[in-house]
Amino acid sequence: GTDDVSTSQWQSRRRAEQVAIRQVQPAVGQRSETTVCLAKGTDAALESQAQRPELWRRHHSVAAIEPADRNGVLQVTGAAPCRRPGVYSQSNLHCVRSALWTMTVRPTTFAAGITFAVGPCLVAANNYGSNSAFRMGRNLTRSGGIDMNKTCLFVALVVTTTLGSGHALAAPFPADATDSRGAVFGVPDMIATMPFLLGEVDLSTLGVADSELAGVGLAGATNNSPGDGPNMFIVDDNGAECPNAAFSRIQDAVNAAGPGDQVKVCPGTYQEQVRIPAGKDGLRLFSQVPLKAVIKAPLVMIQPNSIVLIQDARDVTIRQFTITGPYTFSGCAPPLDRHTGVRVINGSATLEGNHITEIRDANPALFGCQDGIGILVGRQFEGQIGTATIRNNQIDRYQKGGIVVDNTGSYALVTQNEISGEGLSNIIAQNGVQVGRGASADVHHNRISKNLFKRVGSSDTAAGVLLFETSAHVSTDHNDVFQNGVGIDIDENAVGLVIAHNNVHENMDNGVAAFTDSLQNQIAHNKAFNNTPVDCYDETVGTGTAGTANFWVHDMGATENRPGLCKSKP
Repeated sequence: GTDDVSTSQWQSRRRAEQVAIRQVQPAVGQRSETTVCLAKGTDAALESQAQRPELWRRHHSVAAIEPADRNGVLQVTGAAPCRRPGVYSQSNLHCVRSALWTMTVRPTTFAAGITFAVGPCLVAANNYGSNSAFRMGRNLTRSGGIDMNKTCLFVALVVTTTLGSGHALAAPFPADATDSRGAVFGVPDMIATMPFLLGEVDLSTLGVADSELAGVGLAGATNNSPGDGPNMFIVDDNGAECPNAAFSRIQDAVNAAGPGDQVKVCPGTYQEQVRIPAGKDGLRLFSQVPLKAVIKAPLVMIQPNSIVLIQDARDVTIRQFTITGPYTFSGCAPPLDRHTGVRVINGSATLEGNHITEIRDANPALFGCQDGIGILVGRQFEGQIGTATIRNNQIDRYQKGGIVVDNTGSYALVTQNEISGEGLSNIIAQNGVQVGRGASADVHHNRISKNLFKRVGSSDTAAGVLLFETSAHVSTDHNDVFQNGVGIDIDENAVGLVIAHNNVHENMDNGVAAFTDSLQNQIAHNKAFNNTPVDCYDETVGTGTAGTANFWVHDMGATENRPGLCKSKP
């Protein structure tokens, strides 16, 4: 967008003007006038300091900030020339083209003030140093059909609340936590990122391709129901679908089966808790017709409050069931009474092709209780570990969390799952996938969405993926994470983890975010876009990328809270 000045000339001059429009927070229906002033730098080609404000008003003016509507949305309009006369122009040509611009501003819930920065093509963001200049024209949200790439207009929305100002945010609240995780932080500065240099990175390798996610969810589950045999125990609730069934309850068939046997469950609703204990290694349970055998929480559950429990048995398979609540409890469950859809305690299991849903209280007044987990593998609070392969499941409508892998020694492979929260809530902060307290996991090729929380006066947030208090092997890669609070949260004492090749978009409390006391994590080749306040966020301090304690490598994002974390599309 610099028609009369080469890139090298811009870089060699290393100059930037910053134009600031004072902070505005108009009340609903009020019209805010603006004062524009030019600041920073001296140049012989410019008029004197006293003349600069008037010079700028003549050639780059803000026409109006329209009244804020009831959602706090502002409409800013103005006009700007392609170049101010005689400035940074070797030919001293006057601008012959002027561009009208309109910017719609949708402030975040926690913004204490909004500053509009307006400048001529090159603007310095001084939040983290005077050399953090960046060039714009590609990353603007624009309206009115103006081609910003062909004009030298820079308009950036900068959230200028400092740390601790305004309403505070906190890292997501994990299952079994007694307090929010991570340091409380204010709304971060929003800085536009520098573009990748041509040839710096193959853009097709960033994030995850749609084709790689084609098999996510129930559609990708295999359906290879084995035939009947001597080691097959058949269950039918009413004998209508499978007249040869010997059992009407799943638990009775499990009790009769031995290691390596199979339990075929015919279509029907089975309102019971299913326990698979020691001595049942290799047992395989499957729905004869995918999802038509429904295991439903009974009205009265016994501890552990799990609909399906694998305890002290190894290599158990649970395939293609619908496992559903809701459960009934008199109040918020005490620590030993957590309710889960499927739980693995000191054993191992493969969970494939199941729809695990409505793991929540039947009473909406209790939706705020920190309870209701789709799948729980291990639990530090009770000194338990577990191992699981969780593949091609649909997990939704949970109360607190979709999948939780917890405690040193626990491990889960979480792949090809569709995990979806309730959407925006002011009652409970949900998390799609939580790995913490020493657990290890490979979380890849999942779709994780709709874990959102906002409540006035609360500092808690939700997360698509929450990683904390672990230095074990954890790789979170090739996931599509969208419409959550924090997209991927790398929280306190998350050390040496890998977060790579994820698409992270449309999350409302930052895209990829690293919080205080996370360190040495490799955050690489992610594609973050359309997140608020920023795509890339890191509040750590250390010897890593851009003065953080983590390593950001070839991540794409349009906005960041400090320069040098991500880059934008060239």
